[in-house]
Amino acid sequence: MLLAYCYSAGMVAADCMYSVLGELTRRFAESDVAMMLTLLNAVGLQLRSADPAAMKDFVMAVHSRAAAAGPGGLSKRAEIMLELVVDIKNNRARDVKASRSAASAAAAAAAGGDKSKPAVAQNVGGGRGGAAAVLQPGLLKWLKASGVDDVTLANISWAKLVQPNKKGMWWHPAATDAAAGLLPGLLAEHMHSSGAAAAAAAAAADGDDEYEGGSGGAGAGTGASAAQLLQLAAGMRMTTDARRAAFVAIMGSEDCAEACEKLLRLPLKGDQSREVVRVLVECCLQESRYNPYYGHLAARLAAVSKSHKVTLQYCIWDQWKEVAGCAPRRLLCLAGLVAHLLGSFVLPLSVVKPIDFDACATWTSKETFLWRHTLQQLLTSFASDADAESAFSRLAQQQALGGLCKALGLFLKLRVGPWLVAQADAGVLRQQCLDSCLLRLARGEKVLLSSTAAVLAG
Repeated sequence: MLLAYCYSAGMVAADCMYSVLGELTRRFAESDVAMMLTLLNAVGLQLRSADPAAMKDFVMAVHSRAAAAGPGGLSKRAEIMLELVVDIKNNRARDVKASRSAASAAAAAAAGGDKSKPAVAQNVGGGRGGAAAVLQPGLLKWLKASGVDDVTLANISWAKLVQPNKKGMWWHPAATDAAAGLLPGLLAEHMHSSGAAAAAAAAAADGDDEYEGGSGGAGAGTGASAAQLLQLAAGMRMTTDARRAAFVAIMGSEDCAEACEKLLRLPLKGDQSREVVRVLVECCLQESRYNPYYGHLAARLAAVSKSHKVTLQYCIWDQWKEVAGCAPRRLLCLAGLVAHLLGSFVLPLSVVKPIDFDACATWTSKETFLWRHTLQQLLTSFASDADAESAFSRLAQQQALGGLCKALGLFLKLRVGPWLVAQADAGVLRQQCLDSCLLRLARGEKVLLSSTAAVLAG
């Protein structure tokens, strides 16, 4: 029951609980069945809600183990536990009084009918069967406000938890071993991370600012140890513990889902959390070409944390201020990242408001280069023509940004459209891509220039 209440309080994650149940299922002794009955009575429905796939695997394993025992090979307590497992699988709460009566009967049967041994019933708590240890919402809110998430044991198996002679920050998911094999369900949904940024970091350490390398496979962590990653971090001037930890988490992960999980578990306090996004952006800009891994990772972070989303916006603004000193390779990576975030609606199009498109005639060649490529990649990154029109419409509806709407619309019409045609004539842009870009550009330009805000600003 102590473990069940720790889970309800958020101190132990569901993966650890399933690991305990798996170990008990493997042994399946009478004492193990009793512990399984207690855990399932206490938090079974919670575990089902947290990870239905893992609960399905557990149910199959229990039934397989019970079948191996054969007819008549199960105790009364095991039969009660199997009934509870079926109820939890079907999302049915058992009657608590019935559960207590059944548990008492099982305890009496275990005592062998010896009257000299008092029958001890299983304590299943005071709620409904399968959710007896679920805490009240007010208490859960207080625990969350108290920072219980900071001490949660996540991505740790029961075997690792009871392993003797553990060293280092073994409880930390972003420790050097990165909880290998203990991240169920964290598969790559979009693009895998690349080893190119690690190589770029090595090149940066050697002073080679114009590193050229191919995009790798799964991630820097697949071929680089923690010590090697720390060396690369030093080459990229990751001088603080927070920056180094974020770098190892980003570059040492197999995919963006795993990297996000590690980054969110880093024990960073206050302003240190801002380093996560700064390191992410810097790693992205060190690539030889834009890698979508960083865009998907940034999108995940922004989706789960408003703080990360705000920091991401300010980081991009800071990079726009440094265009004059950037190499074209770095500008292309920045254009790809910004286009990805805008095209997937992670950031609104109004994020470009610090840019004075009215003054584009006086821009440097690097500024023009950056914004032409940013808008070209933005036009191609939208999932559909309707998404493209929706993004421009949202900007056009903001009355306070009428000047931006007009200036951006004219920039698309006079600076981006003709340039796209020239790119296609030179063979840089395929005709199909050109047609799609021009169609979306025309719709965006029309929406921006015909908006009430733009008309009032004009």
